[in-house]
Amino acid sequence: MERSQSLFFYFFPAKLEKQGYKAIVDRANNLAEIIAFSVSPAIFFNDIESIKTIAENVRQDDDLVYLIISNKFGYILFSFNRNEELDTQRSNKIKSDVFQIDHPVFINNEVIGHILLGLSLENLKTQVSESRKITAFVSIIIFLAGTISFFTISIIITRPLNKMVKTVERISEGDLACRAEISSQYEVGQLGLAFNTMLDRLESAYTELININQTLEIQVKNRTIELQQEINERIIIEKALRESEEKYRILVENINELIFIIQNGIIKYINTKALDILGYSKDKLLLDNLLNYIHPEDRNTIIEEILEKSNNKRNNQPYTIRVFNKDGNTKWLEFSGSIITWEEKPAMLILAHDITEKRKLEEEALKVQKLESIALLAGGIAHDFNNYLTGIAGNITIAKMYLESDEKAYERLSEAEKALKRASNLTKQLLTFSKGGMPVLKATSIVDLLKESVNFVLSGSNVKCEFSIPDDIWDANVDEGQINQVINNLVINAVQSMPNGGILNIKAENAAVAEKNFIPLKPGNYIKVSIQDHGIGIPEENINKIFDPFFTTKKDGSGLGLSITYSIIKKHNGYIAVESKLGIGTTFHFYLPAILEKVQIKEKVAEEEKIRHGKGKILVMDDEEIIRELAYEMLSSLRYDVTVVEDGFQAIDIYKNAKESKEPYDLVIMDLTIPGGMGGNEAIKELLKFDPDVVAVVSSGYSNDPVMANFKEHGFRGVIPKPYKMIEVSKILHDIVASK
Repeated sequence: MERSQSLFFYFFPAKLEKQGYKAIVDRANNLAEIIAFSVSPAIFFNDIESIKTIAENVRQDDDLVYLIISNKFGYILFSFNRNEELDTQRSNKIKSDVFQIDHPVFINNEVIGHILLGLSLENLKTQVSESRKITAFVSIIIFLAGTISFFTISIIITRPLNKMVKTVERISEGDLACRAEISSQYEVGQLGLAFNTMLDRLESAYTELININQTLEIQVKNRTIELQQEINERIIIEKALRESEEKYRILVENINELIFIIQNGIIKYINTKALDILGYSKDKLLLDNLLNYIHPEDRNTIIEEILEKSNNKRNNQPYTIRVFNKDGNTKWLEFSGSIITWEEKPAMLILAHDITEKRKLEEEALKVQKLESIALLAGGIAHDFNNYLTGIAGNITIAKMYLESDEKAYERLSEAEKALKRASNLTKQLLTFSKGGMPVLKATSIVDLLKESVNFVLSGSNVKCEFSIPDDIWDANVDEGQINQVINNLVINAVQSMPNGGILNIKAENAAVAEKNFIPLKPGNYIKVSIQDHGIGIPEENINKIFDPFFTTKKDGSGLGLSITYSIIKKHNGYIAVESKLGIGTTFHFYLPAILEKVQIKEKVAEEEKIRHGKGKILVMDDEEIIRELAYEMLSSLRYDVTVVEDGFQAIDIYKNAKESKEPYDLVIMDLTIPGGMGGNEAIKELLKFDPDVVAVVSSGYSNDPVMANFKEHGFRGVIPKPYKMIEVSKILHDIVASK
């Protein structure tokens, strides 16, 4: 009996306490796992409100003493404590009145936070204490009852106690639903009632805890579903945001515009197009001052119109500025700016477009306009001047016919002829500006023309030429005289830029110009000629002026050389450009239309220069009296029968009358231009209607007029340029009349 009492006194409370602790540990673990699972999405997104909502639901548990939710960095996101003394060290341990557990929070096997909670042991201790008291009391009663009436009432007491022991053993195994059987109204029965009452309380508390856990699990599950939906929505939004950012990045990096973001004058962003135009790396430009790359004359435009107008919030007016690229070349940009926010500070968004090639084309058009304006003046001056030269030269020639070659006057007249020849060359230069100065084209070997012209100019100089010309170079359809003048002008400039001598590099190459190009040329085949010197170079401020008429930096320069060169190239449907750097040298590039057929070189046969006399009737039409008188004297001396008239109407009437009277003219010489009257081009049309076999020769001070260049197409048999040369006129007339 004593052994049974000892077992009952020690076994039941210890077993009950062990089961209680196990239940507390399991409950704490389950609660921590549920909380960790529920708050993991909220910790991941730092959603404090969701964490508080979940924690407040758990807080309703009366046994929860404290709860701390922190992220992986130890930052506390939520906490509450019913007990002022709180041990925040992470561990799983049992203190005197609280069981503490630390549980990690995972997402994708990565710890993102911790749950630290403590459950009260007061209820368990109270139940265990009551159990110990009851057990002690029962033991005493059993001991006393057994001592006093062991033999008399052992059967009455032993059986209920044995049943109660079995009940306790079942309870210790976790069966809280079992109850002690009450079969007596005595103390043992009262003990059973008290024991059953204690079990009712334990079962009620356990049932309540289960209900709380189930409620919490439902809330956690619902909130978890909501958080998962939020996570999915955020993932979709973030994906769409990334895709949108990638689209804009691709657009910005591939757009054909230059994009800058400027903050306090510093480049904060620059796109790929801008890097390509400027030629620098992104590391070089970022965080550098934008003004370092702006032409000094245009920096005020940036400062005044853009950077200092930030308060306007928006400025879309386009401006034009110049920038320097890595090679030191100037680029023209048209840009506009607007105010944006960049890294939470005001900044300037600049959109720019490269208009360098457009500016070049505009400058080319402006040069043409300038030349056309001067052409009107130059053409008129050259025409009148040629007429005067014709009168002077012709009379000198006639005067010489009456003198012996050894006479002093003959020598002086010869010197005057030389001076007139130089004056005639000047008129040819002026005529190049005029619309009448069209080239007389013929197939020409550009190689021979280059070498002959260059070698002639460099003869006796301290400059050596190096040619680079391929064997398969094409030929060109050009006016040899005019292109020779182009080459002479460019080579003379090169020699003058190298006063101490040096090397002149001349390169010719075949060039095919495509449909889309920034050179103002029609698509087709061209010969590109480059003439490069290594002289002093041209200042940048003069580059755009060198082709302007009468612009020169030389003391004895006329300012016409490069203007004439430009005009000749343009009238050949070509293009000329220049590159120059001070102290390094200058290179001129010019393009001429090519022909693919090779030119057959004909050997020149020297002809004896002598006056050729002839016979026949010649009608001369010219508006200048001095020219009419000269023509009469000159042709009469050549033994022709000459009639002179002053305009086309008179020429037509006299020609018709002579034809009808059976005394026709053998040849008609007509001045091309008659101010205020009918010129040769109109008169020949009327004469051809009357007499398709009329033999006419055109003459003009506009020696490069299109009619002069293509006289056969207009019905003429020949051309006599002014001023007249006796030998040349005699040969032309003799050949035409003889062929008739």
